[in-house]
Amino acid sequence: MAKIFVCGDVVNMFSSNMFVDEKLRALINSADYAIANLEGCEYSGSGTVPKMMQFPGTMSILKDSGFNLLLMANNHIADYGENALRYTLAEASRLGLQSIGAALNYDDAYKPVIIDIHGLKIGFFNLCEAHPHYYHSRSQKYGYAWIGDPSLKTRINEIGLCTDKIVAFIHGGLEHCTCPLGFIRDFYHWLCDCGVNVVMGGHPHIPQGIERYDDNLICYSLGNFFFPRHPESNSSDIENHSFSIILDIDKSSTEYEIIYHKMDNLITELEDKERFPLRVEELSKILSLDEYGRIHAETIKKYYEELVSNLYHISLNTMREDDTFAHRLKCSIRYILSPHYNNVDKQLRNKSFVHLINNETYRYIVNEYLKDSYAREYE
Repeated sequence: MAKIFVCGDVVNMFSSNMFVDEKLRALINSADYAIANLEGCEYSGSGTVPKMMQFPGTMSILKDSGFNLLLMANNHIADYGENALRYTLAEASRLGLQSIGAALNYDDAYKPVIIDIHGLKIGFFNLCEAHPHYYHSRSQKYGYAWIGDPSLKTRINEIGLCTDKIVAFIHGGLEHCTCPLGFIRDFYHWLCDCGVNVVMGGHPHIPQGIERYDDNLICYSLGNFFFPRHPESNSSDIENHSFSIILDIDKSSTEYEIIYHKMDNLITELEDKERFPLRVEELSKILSLDEYGRIHAETIKKYYEELVSNLYHISLNTMREDDTFAHRLKCSIRYILSPHYNNVDKQLRNKSFVHLINNETYRYIVNEYLKDSYAREYE
């Protein structure tokens, strides 16, 4: 039996202190192996765009907390470019931490980690949906492993030949939403059909449900483990309540235990299940056949109208029907009087438009919304 602790997203932008509570550290160290998602590099240099960067010493804190493996296939690991990723990979290795999912060449990004615990061989691999720096070409200098890699099924088969169990860690889906999108569910089910035994999801920043698919286990989102948005972040923010999982794996079965925790005053500590605002049982009910279709349709409509359509209007520099006169006037004046600004703005908008087309989540939301709208129009 292998006991594996798995937690969600770690983004530490502020703290040089230990950010994992003593009781929680004891749980992590009681496992045979512990895994965390490092969402962003740890680097002391400068980057072109200020995004997600770990405070110096973050990986050392994770090491001291009992973690063994860092997941790096995520949308922020390459925010600061090749040098930052190079440093992060080297520092993880220096600390004795294994890493997976991001690399300085194509093959290494997709390379699995295989461990042997009490005679049980477990293979891990880590992928993320299409964001900037996803690996889609062997000529690419650096990046992270992509869920759309055309060799994925072959890679899973190869891992299966030398292991007893396969665990996939996937970073993707809709942020701040308790309902996993249909394409994510279909993809996770497909992974299991290909031979994966456990799928662990991340990226939404809040928890989502857990389901059994045949004899396989799927956890759609673990949410955040430690991700303060500002130095005074506290537990009133729903994103600061989440859970980790302890997997109990043997050759014939996979069981799990939920570990509820909250982030408060720059430390993550255990939380009583009764006080947890999003219980796993309730989140998992969303996945039931009766409820899922209705909630999923509402989710598509809400996020298309409130988020995705806005992003398309911005990237295409178009105006919406409900834009105010003041906003229309401001855009018009800027367009006429600021050619240099428009030039820079156009480059950013073009990048945004390409991202909207490439990203599986945004593309799926647009397709589902327009498909449903077309069906309603011709009913």
